[in-house]
Amino acid sequence: MQNSTKYTDYDESLKLSDEKYRELYARNLSGIYRIRMNGQIIDCNQPFASILGYHSVEDLLHNSNSFQFYKDRNIRENLLKELILNKSIISKRLELVRLDKKEIFVLMSASIIYNNNKIDYIEGNIIDITDLVKAEISLEVTKQQYKNLIDQSSFGILILFDLEVQFINSKGIDILKYTKESDVLGKKVTDIILLEDNLLESDINYVNQGNILSVQDRIFINNDKKRLDVETRVTSIYYNEKDCILITFLDVTSKKQIEEEKKRAELAETSNTLLKAEIKERIKVENQLTLSQSYTNGIIESSIDMIYTASINGTINEFNKAANKEFGYSKSDIIGKSLNILFANEKECNDVIKKLEENGQFIGEVISKRKDKSLFISYL
Repeated sequence: MQNSTKYTDYDESLKLSDEKYRELYARNLSGIYRIRMNGQIIDCNQPFASILGYHSVEDLLHNSNSFQFYKDRNIRENLLKELILNKSIISKRLELVRLDKKEIFVLMSASIIYNNNKIDYIEGNIIDITDLVKAEISLEVTKQQYKNLIDQSSFGILILFDLEVQFINSKGIDILKYTKESDVLGKKVTDIILLEDNLLESDINYVNQGNILSVQDRIFINNDKKRLDVETRVTSIYYNEKDCILITFLDVTSKKQIEEEKKRAELAETSNTLLKAEIKERIKVENQLTLSQSYTNGIIESSIDMIYTASINGTINEFNKAANKEFGYSKSDIIGKSLNILFANEKECNDVIKKLEENGQFIGEVISKRKDKSLFISYL
């Protein structure tokens, strides 16, 4: 009588354990499966069926073979070889085809189950990562588009870490007269740009100390040993999870030569006051055009820093692409609007304007507001 009770309790315990396992099996969010070596699916849970486009487990078990979910039968054959060799596969990315012919991406894990030292079946699970893969592809496309935009810039762009080149755009390679990006990457900036003085290094050290530097006139000597007049701007940037230095530079050698020629012409015709006035006015207009086009369109639009300007009465009149990307406003949305639309609260905006009026400048952190009302901290 005691033995009978003992076995009854054991059977009940085994039954309860099996029920808990089946419940976990059914409720697991990943797709769990058991498949014979010949491709026959002998068991699976509902998520597995749903991932592959079936309404029910029964429908999948009675109307499918695992071979049909691969774009190429050889893919499964190679997976079996890998599985037999390693006994298991963990989180392998695969592209499968659903019942409705839609292509999906999954992470697959699998193990071989043996019975009497012979392969009985394969057990494993899949997780649908299609949305993640699409997001990765979209991000890569965006990164490539952004790189193309930078490569089309009229400015040379260098990113440095400990004076070593981490990035250079196509225009920078062209200005410095190198053939390809690999000629420059990983090298010290002082090795790729021969300097007549140490002013550029001084600019970098100055910015590394947390200071802000305006546009500077500097002399570079390119790879062809040609002396270049350049206008540079050195700023700090966070790139590839490191605090780096960004150098934007514009070759103004031709512009300088033109200015020198005009000066000589001006001296040669000192007796002709009317012509002198015309040359002076032309130089003024051309300088204004150069500054307006090179700096306003070039630096503001090509800058990866957010740049926006406003009139004395607080009306926004300039808004670059970086600001557009961060705040979510297009130029047509924001130009002419009040500056306080970009601040979390109107009082902080008014305080900034007041300090500008009193001190002529404002430097500090503010709480900014995007178009979608989300907030973030920015440094003005």
